[in-house]
Amino acid sequence: MNTNMDGDVVKLIDKVEDKKDCILMLSMLVSYTRKPKYFNLLQDYILENNDEFPVNTQFYLYQQVLGMKFRYDFTCSDDSQLKMDEWILNILQNYRENILGPKEQISLEKRNKNLIFVVTDQFLGKTHAPTNLAMQWCEELVRNGKSVMLINTAEIATNVGAIPFDGYLANYMPEYSALNEIEIGEIKVPFFQCDQNMPDIDVLKVLLSVVEKECPEMIISFGDTVFSYLANQIVPVYTVALGSAMPRSFTKYRMLIGEKKTELEKRFMEQFGFSDDSIIKAGFTFSLPKQKEQHFRQEFGISKDSFCLLVIGTRLEADLTDEFMEMLDGLLNDERLSVLFVGQLDYEHIVCPYKNVLDRSNHISHAQDLLSIVELGDLYINPTRMGGGTSALFALKKGKPVVTVDYGDVALNAGDEFCVSDYESMQDIIKKYLDDSSFYESMSNIAKQRASTLTEADNPYYKQVQEIEKREEESCCY
Repeated sequence: MNTNMDGDVVKLIDKVEDKKDCILMLSMLVSYTRKPKYFNLLQDYILENNDEFPVNTQFYLYQQVLGMKFRYDFTCSDDSQLKMDEWILNILQNYRENILGPKEQISLEKRNKNLIFVVTDQFLGKTHAPTNLAMQWCEELVRNGKSVMLINTAEIATNVGAIPFDGYLANYMPEYSALNEIEIGEIKVPFFQCDQNMPDIDVLKVLLSVVEKECPEMIISFGDTVFSYLANQIVPVYTVALGSAMPRSFTKYRMLIGEKKTELEKRFMEQFGFSDDSIIKAGFTFSLPKQKEQHFRQEFGISKDSFCLLVIGTRLEADLTDEFMEMLDGLLNDERLSVLFVGQLDYEHIVCPYKNVLDRSNHISHAQDLLSIVELGDLYINPTRMGGGTSALFALKKGKPVVTVDYGDVALNAGDEFCVSDYESMQDIIKKYLDDSSFYESMSNIAKQRASTLTEADNPYYKQVQEIEKREEESCCY
């Protein structure tokens, strides 16, 4: 235990004999304070004591720690991250021993080269970025002559193995379980959704038996962990990046956005024995939906003459920190400005302490057609966070400049032209957009060009599949 973190808390934890009670207490402390030091304390405590729990509980705790890290945008040291990687690998090996045992991959010549399984750990609909991305992959694969089977293992943050913890249960659409196919644009693909009780050993055995029977050429994985690891023992699995970071997966192939690995990604590759042959380099590419709706500012109480700032996200409760809100409140001292929040949040609770924000802001909890909402604003501003990359692309597509600190998915998607160093610089550049119409027009054109670069690539997903096929054929020859 790191006694430099918080002496009183450490003393209290050391007096509690039941480790479940300690974990509950620490999880509540993290949720209540949202302070990184308590998250680090929780993570360290779980890592030190994880072998006290059965494998399902370990996987539950692993998912909860990841969920907290993502929701509150916590960081952890490189050493702690690698310990997390070692932990999940041990969990996965435990599942493998209990389910698969020794297994050799199906040879290339015995695989069905026309069939690809697409696997995700959560399937919610087109407004959910990972779901939409998986559907885009399915559509492009079918367009290029592949047969596709789409599977939602629904393994993310279930209650299987749960112990008392102030965490979360992932969203789940039970009505999809009645479907045996999903419409994606003009195509339909076979579909199967697991119940929200994964990882379930019996279900995993059934899914793996389907893999052995159908012998797909490969599996494309979006966030799924347990099934993808097990299936990788049978056919190659390619893990797609859902953000700017390289997936920390234990599958044969993984996506790398851009050209260079970070130092931590290099350490991960070295520590777990992955060569550069396991990396498929790709750029961020997207297929945006067509706009189907049109709205007007007065529908949402937005002044027609105001310069409207857009703040969009699925985790705004965590994204809207005191630092960001104070910056925003200072900006909105200028009555020409307004702000539109789009996403689920306790609006009154968040904005009440900030008079200017309260007086000149509006809130939409959900947008079915986000493009039609984005076009109501003038400027997309981004809190310091990892997510938000897709909504920023919507803004760029509509010619709305982005203002973001140089960190996370939004910065990666928007590019250097739209990045600033800190919130003080963010205030300055927003004022420039407000006062300098020629600057705004110039950056609006750059935004549209950037969106075209990210959305008009020819078969960006299928080219990655072709690269894997090439490597599989080359390795087969040796």
